[in-house]
Amino acid sequence: MAFNATEIDPQDAGFSAAADGVAVPGEPRFSLTRCSASSWRFNDQFAYTDLEGRTFVVPADPESFRSDMMSIPPVFAWLVPANGRHTPGVLLHDGLVRNPLTEPDPTHIGPAVTRVEADRLLREANQRCGTPFLRRWLIWTAVMTATLKAEVWSTFRWWLTIALLVGITSGVGIVATLDLFDTRTLTLPLVGWQWSPQVPWMGNRPWYAELLTGGAVAVGFPAIISLTFGRHWRVGLIAGLWIAVLLHATLAVGATAAAIAIAERSAHRLGLR
Repeated sequence: MAFNATEIDPQDAGFSAAADGVAVPGEPRFSLTRCSASSWRFNDQFAYTDLEGRTFVVPADPESFRSDMMSIPPVFAWLVPANGRHTPGVLLHDGLVRNPLTEPDPTHIGPAVTRVEADRLLREANQRCGTPFLRRWLIWTAVMTATLKAEVWSTFRWWLTIALLVGITSGVGIVATLDLFDTRTLTLPLVGWQWSPQVPWMGNRPWYAELLTGGAVAVGFPAIISLTFGRHWRVGLIAGLWIAVLLHATLAVGATAAAIAIAERSAHRLGLR
């Protein structure tokens, strides 16, 4: 596979060719060969010169280096495709970030960078390649969430913070949606437990007023929870806002994907052709 996007000049975006670990003038080649279902091998090296003038050559050893490209959950593939303007930045990021357990040696040639800095360079490269504003910040948030777990926070703090963010944002969003559609009472089967899904800030107002107040609170909750992220508050804020905005679409896409998967498995077992 060779990446070739129209309307992108990789050299204007800081990318150039590389040979034997040294940046050279010329068009970079983003050429990969599939090694397995989720593993790719680089056929060529390429270089990236950031806005500070530092040059990074990726990968250090094309023969041994393996990339998983961009791991995107299926329910979000419609929002961030696996291939596009962001691909050069993603390949750069793969070369800058290494797993110390499986990759003891640096996987790029150039200045050493922390994982947080590699994430920032990914966002910078995406901007220079013309990746749309919202998409590049969403990609950055996704990789930074993984970085917080891998290098910045303890495992306990990461799980606790993410659980609070996802749980509160999703829970409030679901209850507010039920309130918007005037769902007065829900009854739990078998035990007969009843619950009235209502939130005080929506009340019994016209639907458009409830939609506005519900939307305002949907923004406010992530903003408050993002304070628990400390100096990485932008990660929490963006993640929380995307959860609030994409909650219903993600549930719908996830339910549809699950139904299709079940149908496919059933067809396979029945031997349908």
